[in-house]
Amino acid sequence: MSLDTVKRFSLMVAAEERPEGMPRAVVPVFHAWIKDGHFAEIVPVDVADYSHVHQGPGVLLVGHHADFGLGDGGGIFGLRYVDKRSEAETFALRLATALARLQAAARRLEADTGLRFRPAGISIRVLDRLQVVDEAELQAALAASLADPSRV
Repeated sequence: MSLDTVKRFSLMVAAEERPEGMPRAVVPVFHAWIKDGHFAEIVPVDVADYSHVHQGPGVLLVGHHADFGLGDGGGIFGLRYVDKRSEAETFALRLATALARLQAAARRLEADTGLRFRPAGISIRVLDRLQVVDEAELQAALAASLADPSRV
């Protein structure tokens, strides 16, 4: 099956540590991103705080095309980018765009909060429940995008 059939996926970069007060402390940061027009391409609409949920999504910056989330989803504290409505024609282009946005958001969070992320700690997850995806092909696409985003 072609990866181009994958429409929804998420990327996550792990944080080096979980500072005291996180992820709740990022609520005003995400609100400022909306107010200041950061990441306008995802059409951000709201911030939701689910930090009270054990290993839940944490704090979400909800957008029309994609979401950012900082939390313990999957038992690892980090920043997640969820691609929901990409207009790119191929999975490779959607992946490259998602990776660039995740990296930009991680850099901005590092600047705004002092959090530090592990660039080598990026994982990918397909969210289309009915899609059967070859995991090796998926990991190879992510590795190619990390090595040289312009090749993907």
